[in-house]
This record gives sequence, structure tokens and C-alpha cells, in this order.
Amino acid sequence: MHISACIVAILGAGPGSFGEPARVSAGDGAASDPGADLIGSTLLAAHVEGDVLILRAAHGGDPLEIARGAEKGARPRVAVGELGRISVLYLGPGDAPRLLLAESNAGEFGPPVEVASGLERDAPHDLVHGPRGGLRVLYASGPGASELVLVAMAGGSRHPFQGGAHPSLAVDAAGFVHVSCVRDGLVRHRTDRDAEDFSSETTLEGAQGVRSAAMAAAGETLHWLVETQEGIRHGLLDPGGPVRWSVAAVPGLSPALAVSPSGTALALHLRNGVLLAAATAPGGLDLGAPFPLFAPSLSGEIRGHGVRADVSGHFHAFFEWAGEVYLSNDVPPPSPSFRADPTEALQGEPIHFEDLSAGTITSLDWDFGDGAWGEGPLPVHRYLEPGTYTVTLHARGPGGSRSFELPERIRILPALNVLEIPRIRAALSNPRITVPVLVTNDVPIGGFQLAMETAPLLSWTGFSSVGTDTQRLAAELVSVDIETADSRSAVIAAVLWDWEEPYDGRTLPPVNRHALLLLDFDIAPGAAAGESLSLSFVSDFGPQKKGNVLAGAEGSASIIPFTRDGVVIVESLEDGVFIRGDSNGDDRIDISDAIGTLLYLFVGGVAPGCPDAADTNDDGELDISDGVETLQYLFAGGRYPAYPFPGKGLDGSPDSLPLCSTP
Repeated sequence: MHISACIVAILGAGPGSFGEPARVSAGDGAASDPGADLIGSTLLAAHVEGDVLILRAAHGGDPLEIARGAEKGARPRVAVGELGRISVLYLGPGDAPRLLLAESNAGEFGPPVEVASGLERDAPHDLVHGPRGGLRVLYASGPGASELVLVAMAGGSRHPFQGGAHPSLAVDAAGFVHVSCVRDGLVRHRTDRDAEDFSSETTLEGAQGVRSAAMAAAGETLHWLVETQEGIRHGLLDPGGPVRWSVAAVPGLSPALAVSPSGTALALHLRNGVLLAAATAPGGLDLGAPFPLFAPSLSGEIRGHGVRADVSGHFHAFFEWAGEVYLSNDVPPPSPSFRADPTEALQGEPIHFEDLSAGTITSLDWDFGDGAWGEGPLPVHRYLEPGTYTVTLHARGPGGSRSFELPERIRILPALNVLEIPRIRAALSNPRITVPVLVTNDVPIGGFQLAMETAPLLSWTGFSSVGTDTQRLAAELVSVDIETADSRSAVIAAVLWDWEEPYDGRTLPPVNRHALLLLDFDIAPGAAAGESLSLSFVSDFGPQKKGNVLAGAEGSASIIPFTRDGVVIVESLEDGVFIRGDSNGDDRIDISDAIGTLLYLFVGGVAPGCPDAADTNDDGELDISDGVETLQYLFAGGRYPAYPFPGKGLDGSPDSLPLCSTP
């Protein structure tokens, strides 16, 4: 089905422009009987889809199932009370249905409870939450709604009185409950302000020949819309005063009414198959010129229309057409904006974002530009990789969605101090792996501490410092073990180069990706090809909150490094294992490997048997930089060769170089 809505702005005081009605039902033409109320500025619409009574929120979200076994004609009525308590009153199935009440406090509806039974199929009913007496339910009983019954659900008290058509309930700001109905062409009114048992009835003078009526409260003032032969008129009743009626009538049928906190009344009504609205000035009596809210481009009757006003003074309309439920409101779309502080940082440093958006907003979603998302008004994000990032805020509200992209890009620089574990690929045929712990530091350090949790299928078996800076500096304190706390276990390591007297001031100067330790793990037999097993640095292990620290040298402050977690990817491959940098395939790395690579590249030497092994810097290319990197590692304190090193393993970052063959 195609719909067209005429969107008109009312000039002067009153509601703004209504947006094009949005369908909230499933789209299969099986929806009926909408009833709605507001939670904040979000309209909640209950309706029947097939045989299920469901609740949907305007502008997105998953539906909530209220009850099954419903049928067309359930006529649900919705009221939202304190703390988000949602109450739905509806007619059960059958020719003499029960009146049922379902309620939700925590996102799910409990089983419905029976309020009354043996009613007529189209028995009118209504409900309202009030500050005094809690939830009140009103329903019509007997042939032709000859009796009305008001029920206080908290105490179970029932007040029956003479009935009438179009019954409605309202609660004023003082907490008094008001009941309205139409009988013999006149509007009848009862309230516990006049009599606690609602035994006193008054007739609203000045309106005769009333066919239908709707009532609402704003402050302690009551508002009515009445439909007569002349059209729709608006009435006001202040406490202790006479009812006042507008002089002119607006042509139309079936009025629905909502009043904003400022006293602006909106009359939703039908005329010639078009859904129209007319509004008063705040506190005013006369309705302005009607404007179209929905004009169907195809045939079909508009049913079940209604309107609610939120605390900000915006109006929310709902209706059924062609087996679908539609919602519309005059809430302007949000105007998103935000700021970031700082806009330049190192890897892992926090970036604070502050929402500066304007308008009515129900959700804020942040796209940080690195594949991560956040929500809320004050998110904090840490970027794990250097680069320039574009951040976008998506603001959503009852008036629609808008996005804002921060003009200034977030610039992330490489961290100066890093502990990391490389990406590792391991063959099922060789489940024992050696994991290097690598460090980058920009100031001298006197040692380090690390805390690492592993996937359950990885078991730590030991460690080594052979070929690492820990061995080269002859560390005097080396402690590595598994610790357990609160059902968690972690590898905890502590290393100090200069621990014992006489102190000689040994430190590790600034380095780039040097190895500190080699940790040995076994992959459990239950691991399967394709699994990813995590190796994660932790910062709060055990009662001492052990984490990752680079010890300051010569009394300087310790450094909390940026940490980059590792992963072990389990493979079914049997071929392809090698030692990084072992260009000549003799199972070790020395000067001959660098010479062999350079001879192959520039003087026609023998090609490496495993190009991946000769690719020392693991950039996927075999060139002069690989020979240079090998020499720098061996003789100039250069960075540690990329995994796999120092033992054999699979390439941690597959590339286009030929797969190595295992002898």
C-alpha cells in the first residue's frame, strides 16, 4: 500500500509540523485495534497482529508480546504509570469476552488478570494511572453500555453507576479521577472531587445533541471535544466554575483529544475519509483551522485514531488503515553535535566524547571510525591502531534520526611504550608453541611485570629467556608462574635486571619490538582447525590487582604500557613451518642468512628454499630490507624477528610468498 500525508505547519502557538506517518505494524495487513500511550516522548502502540496482541515503540525496537489468543476487536487501551509500568487493558476472545489486564515492569508482560467477564463484544473500556489510588479501570456492562463500572485495581473497590456511550477516564494534577460519558445527547461527568464513591453526576450545560465525546485533563482543567450535528466543539471546565464552549464548530466526526501541559488542545478527527487535526492556542477555547494529518491515496477506512501529548508539549497521533498501524508526531528531528577531547592521542589513550545535541533524543549511537561503536552521552574510546579516524554520532528521537560527523579527524599516533604478543598460527600436528613477549619503549627501563590470561584450550608449560633481552642483560630476578584467584588463572611474570647488590644500574635502553620472554604453551587435544585461542593481557588480576608495568630506571616512575593482545589460530596444515630469518634453512639465524639473502637479490646467489623464512620483517616481500633487518637484530640491537621465531611455526600473517615445504 502507498500512503501520502499532507504535512502542514501551524503558524503561531500550537503544534508544529507533523511528520509523514510511519508504519509500525508488521506489514502483512493483519494489524488492527491500536491503543497507545507515551513513555517519556516515545509512543507505545498496542495492537493485534494475527492472534497476538503486541506492543511496539515508535521509530524502532523489537516488539513485546503481550498475549496470545487475541482476536480482532480486542480494542487494547494503554496507560504508562510511574517507573515505566505499562498497563494494557483489552477484551479477550469470544462473543461474551472477559476484560483482561496485562502489565509489564521489566520489559516482559506477565500473565493477564481478569477484570470482568461476560461483556458485550464491543464493550467500551478505558484505564488511567493516577497519583492517588493507583491504576483505575472503567468499563461498560450490560446491554447498550447501560452500566459503567469504575475499578480501583490496587484495592479492588468497584463503583457501578448509570452508563452511557463513549466513556473515558482522566486524572487531573490534583490526583482526582474524572469519568465522562454521553447519555441522551448530553455529556455526563463524575469525579471523586465531588463524591469519593462517584455517586454524584453532573451534566455539562451548553452542549446538546452530542453524538460522541472525548475528555482529557491539563493541570486541574478538564477539556472536552463533543461531536454534534454542527460539528466538533471544544469545552473547558475549571474547578468550581461553569463549563465554557467554543462558539464555532469544526466540521468532522469521531473526535480524539490530547492537551499539552501548556493547555494547547489538539482535536484529531475524520472528515471525508481524511484524518485531520485542529488546535487551540495555549489555554484557548476556539479550535483553529483543521489541517490534514493523513490523506490515504487508496481507498480504505481510517480506524482507531487517537492522540497523546508529551511533557514537552509535542503531540503523537496513531491510527489504523488498510490493516496496518501508523504513528506520526510533531516532534522536530534531533540536531546532533559533539566534541572530542583530545583529538590527538597515542594508541590506547582514552578519547572522551561529549554529546552536545539538541532536541528530543531517545538514543545516541557513536561510530568511532575503527569498527567500534558506543552509546550514551559521554562515551570513552581507546583506539588500538595508529591512524586518522572519522567519528560520527547518530541521534535518534521520536522526530526521526540525524547524524553528525566531527569535522576534525581523530589522529592516533603509535604508542611509545608497548607490550605485545604476535599473531600466531599453529598446526594441529605440532600443538606445542612458543610465544614471544615483545616490548617497545622510549625510555630506559629496569624490568617489567606482565599478567596474561589464556583461552581454556591453551595450557602454560614453561618459559625461556634464551635469545631475549632478559638473557642479554643477565636479569637477577626472573619469576614466571601461574597464579589463581577467584576462579581465574593467569601467567604472572616479574623481571628485574639489577636486583642484587652491588647495584650496577643495568637498564634496557629504548628498543623497538625486542623479545623479553618466551612462553611455552600446549594446545589441548580438543582444539579444532579454525579456532582462535586468545592470549590477553589483564590489568586487575587477583587481590593485588596485578597488571602490566615497565619498571622505571634509576628511581624514575613506572610506565603503564599499551598492550596488544595475541591470538593463536589453529590450522590443519602439515606443511609451511619455518624459522623467521633462517634464509638458508639450517634451523638457526646468523650472519650467513643475511649474506645469503643479499647474494640472491643482487649477485645471482641461490634462492632461499623458504622465501617466507627469508622475509625477516614479514612484509610479504623479499628485498634488501630483510637482509638489513637480520643484521640489525644480530649486531645492532634491532627488533626481534617476526613470528615464527625462535622456534619453527606457521606464518602469523599469510601473504603471497610461496608456502614453505616441511622436509
